[in-house]
Amino acid sequence: MLNNSLENTARASLLNSDRWLYHLLTDDMPFSDAQQVAHNGLTDKLLAAHRRDDIEKVMAGLATSWHKNYSLTYLNQWQERFLLWQGNRFEVAKPYLDEWLALCSIIDPTLVLGWGYAQKLWHDNLSPHQLAGLEQCMQGLSGQRHLAFADNHAHIGGHGSQRQAFVDFSFEAFDTSKQHFNWPSLHEYRFISAGQVNVADLPRMQHALFCFLVEALIWGDDSERQALNLHDQMQMRYTNASLSALLKQSGEQNVPLSLLARAVNCDTDKSALLIWSALFYAERYLEVSGNWRTSFRAYIHVSQILRTGMIHKGLGLSYFTEFFRFNARKGRSGTKYGRYALTTDLNSKVYREFKVAPSFINQRRLSRLHEKLAKSGFEHNIQFCIHFTRSGRGGDKLQREKRLSLKQECQQLVTLFSSYGAQNFAVDNKLFAADDGKTVNLLNLVRGLDVAGNENQVKIEVFAPSLRYLRASPWKNPYPLYRPQRRLHLSIHCGEDFDHLLSGLRHIDETVSFCEFGEGDRLGHALALGIAPQAWAKRHDSVRIKAGEHLDNLVWLYHQVVTLSLRLPQILPFANTLEVRARKWCRHIYGESYDLTTLYTAWQLRRNCPLSFMESMHSPLNPGYLPDFVDGKERDQTAIKLWRHYFTSAHLVKKGETNPFEQTVLLRHVEQHHPDAQTQVLQGQDYFTPDELDWLGAIQDQLMHQYDDQGITIEACPSSNIYIGHFDCFSQHPLFRWAPPLEALLDKDREFNRFGLRKGPVRFCVNTDDAGLFPTTIANEHRILKEVAIRHFDASTQVADAWIARIRNIGLEEFRRNQEAVKVAET
Repeated sequence: MLNNSLENTARASLLNSDRWLYHLLTDDMPFSDAQQVAHNGLTDKLLAAHRRDDIEKVMAGLATSWHKNYSLTYLNQWQERFLLWQGNRFEVAKPYLDEWLALCSIIDPTLVLGWGYAQKLWHDNLSPHQLAGLEQCMQGLSGQRHLAFADNHAHIGGHGSQRQAFVDFSFEAFDTSKQHFNWPSLHEYRFISAGQVNVADLPRMQHALFCFLVEALIWGDDSERQALNLHDQMQMRYTNASLSALLKQSGEQNVPLSLLARAVNCDTDKSALLIWSALFYAERYLEVSGNWRTSFRAYIHVSQILRTGMIHKGLGLSYFTEFFRFNARKGRSGTKYGRYALTTDLNSKVYREFKVAPSFINQRRLSRLHEKLAKSGFEHNIQFCIHFTRSGRGGDKLQREKRLSLKQECQQLVTLFSSYGAQNFAVDNKLFAADDGKTVNLLNLVRGLDVAGNENQVKIEVFAPSLRYLRASPWKNPYPLYRPQRRLHLSIHCGEDFDHLLSGLRHIDETVSFCEFGEGDRLGHALALGIAPQAWAKRHDSVRIKAGEHLDNLVWLYHQVVTLSLRLPQILPFANTLEVRARKWCRHIYGESYDLTTLYTAWQLRRNCPLSFMESMHSPLNPGYLPDFVDGKERDQTAIKLWRHYFTSAHLVKKGETNPFEQTVLLRHVEQHHPDAQTQVLQGQDYFTPDELDWLGAIQDQLMHQYDDQGITIEACPSSNIYIGHFDCFSQHPLFRWAPPLEALLDKDREFNRFGLRKGPVRFCVNTDDAGLFPTTIANEHRILKEVAIRHFDASTQVADAWIARIRNIGLEEFRRNQEAVKVAET
């Protein structure tokens, strides 16, 4: 989670506050007590995180520049501090990159850009026509259109930007009365929480304010014209359905109207920039009334409040779900947003693999997607990865309904991939050159398999059997012209959000082991594989975890430590400590003590489908669903008993009793001699010492080495991980440990190879994840990392360029490795 300075938060609160919005639209003299409103608005944002004296000093420093008439000149301070004019675009000043990126998390950067462009228009540096034709990065980062990028981890439902909704709500009325608004939990908006501002009315309110502002520019701003009040907004009485047509007719009256007329037909991001440039030009250089200025400030607040509900804020994936489900972030039409998301941040040199639900994969939809991509010239730039969702009851280990649903989805996919018609789909001749074939293989648009969602609730063991089954390419068609389809690669979320770092590591290893990862497969996020254990423990001095999860972690860690002791003998005493603790928890959960090797074997058996095991006496064994039982070999019966007990435990608990697997354990990180450094099973308490956590770093290094040998690539999503709250800044991201800009940091005994276990850097690619909720582009992700390498790791520009170029090329290699030709050559 990016941290903003108190000064920048104070300025942002003057642009993004429901308190200010209520005040502007209900008070006849909205600027009479501006200082008090501003002070309270900032306090709302900070939620008691700063001293009152500091808040008052910051507000006093701002007061001289704005409080008398609510001037927006402090935007000029942001522009001068952060943005440099390059002759045809603004770029952020590199020394202030971190501060700028943090500011972008709370304010749309196009406001600051629009302020700057208004100034350029006034001084005749630009004409409206020239501005509409500029290529401006909306985050103010340097242009790199000559380079090719691949974004191998992007969710189509979260791609795009919030500017689609901003433009929609400005130009068109949006009625939310017939749908649930799904506003996320944002305690900083106290007037919304109290019901004094109805958040569901904000889209219509934005449109009404925009109409008021534009009509005043078209017909003249009469100072006697009554400003809109909150009652008008709540009743949704003010709208102009023909606003776009009106702007086209009035476009050359003045600079703002010329910009707004061009905004009607521009792409979404450019349209947003033109809107802000136009309105700031009017604010700064035209004679507008006090009512116009009041309404403009209300318009700013409405747009930024809505943006805040669309940009993720909060720690962990549970919060992310709230923001993802906020339906207003897709604007007026989910279908329109889907079309926008498909091709946004895309050009001939950008390639993207979108994650889509199984229901998305059918012949009708694939044919429409191909037609849109072909007409846009991007049919070779986009491919899709089938994305299964972790949904289900967390305490239910059997997950019967989910497993049956997965089997049904698998059969539907098998039917599709066995279809000769999908392999040879006839298309419009206009899509192809005269010498090309006239059919396409729609199946080649689909190249991978993924699982995402809360890995703490529904484990990968539920999905692994179905994934192995699909990876075996079970599609068959006896028709002679049917061509075998290349198998799908894996790209699975794991180790992203976890109760304990050790859980995250085990989840990653479960994914690799249970799903049978190999060359060319990819781990999504895998943060637990690189987060420094000591740094993580400082942020989490104690965690709460289920007893069953804790025992699994201890057993898994014991096995890893014993294996590693062959290369690192000094770690062996740690294995003895783990064994003692694991046996205590085993007796508590199972009622008796078992050998840790047997417990580990029972854990490995979880990759088998228990439903298929129960059905095996009546039907043939399927190797995809029961890999450990098809060879007829004798198995450890005790391990099988424990495996079956694990899946049925929730159904064996009597009413009023607690399932021991689900008991909450308080796990503290304390020094060895601390009173809490003891295992107290009955009290539900355990611990790890700093020295023990340090050994987790060795386990991480061992796994990095192992996975790299297997040819596995990690999908890093830096902005996503920052916004979800795992890190405070980009330099903390584990990708700098996986493959540091300075390779000398991987020398034995150096910072990233303290145990001498690593041979070199880990292979990873950079991606956007959900660019609509974590504002970024694929080029921006690479730009940011390069600057971090220079400023935080003391890499020279040449070294940083070579480092980021290697990472960029890995992304391209991963995309091309899985790419298959869509056009079918004539035979």
